[in-house]
Amino acid sequence: MLWFRFSNGQTSAESPITLDPAVANSLDAIELLKCQLGAGVLQSSGQCLRLNEKGKNIPLREITTQLRKDTRLDHDGFDFRKWLEIEPDKTGEAREGDNLEYVVAVMLLRIGPRQVYRSVELRPHIYSQLTEGELDLVFNWNGRLWVVDCKDKTGGKQKLESLKTALLKQGVNFTAIQRHFDVLLDELNEKDIKLLREDLLQVSEVGGLLGNAIAVRREPLPRQAMEFAQSRRPSVEVILKDKLEER
Repeated sequence: MLWFRFSNGQTSAESPITLDPAVANSLDAIELLKCQLGAGVLQSSGQCLRLNEKGKNIPLREITTQLRKDTRLDHDGFDFRKWLEIEPDKTGEAREGDNLEYVVAVMLLRIGPRQVYRSVELRPHIYSQLTEGELDLVFNWNGRLWVVDCKDKTGGKQKLESLKTALLKQGVNFTAIQRHFDVLLDELNEKDIKLLREDLLQVSEVGGLLGNAIAVRREPLPRQAMEFAQSRRPSVEVILKDKLEER
């Protein structure tokens, strides 16, 4: 921060003062998001997440232990909402990846931020009632606005491998249909990369020049998508789910 003095038509600057970024930690992330994008494009501020008493006392190693298991609730994963206060606590239809968003929020809240917003919806312009996009997690910390994009889904390649295994177990002659699988794999890879680029572009744009964008993924990104993430300014930090505490 700089102080300026005006005297006799002259302007002079005093020595700069360094401020601790932590002084801004109490600012509400949604209000900062409105400043960044304009209040008119905010469709919904989603859910505000804070740690409950159990969440405040749970050891980080316990979070990591549960995280290393399958986090998808439809695969009997641990429900991380048990460690959170959620407002409003809407009980809509569960979506694939919801539980990963909750555990990432738990981990973030344990290491600093006071609250994290989840499922923040944006619209294309102030006159529209349509939802243009959704930000998985948004929070304010250490003088910066942070946006986190979470995906806990299996890629197209892994899905095809599972289908191939099932067909082989049924005695299907795979040689005759291999080329069809190869074509389908290429198409799924292209689709996956396109969607990844769209997600990464959105989080990098919303974060702004002084923001930080993080992408949490179940599996490593394809090379093309990883290069795209690194080419953003600022770059999008990609973190694998099982390395969350370490990173």
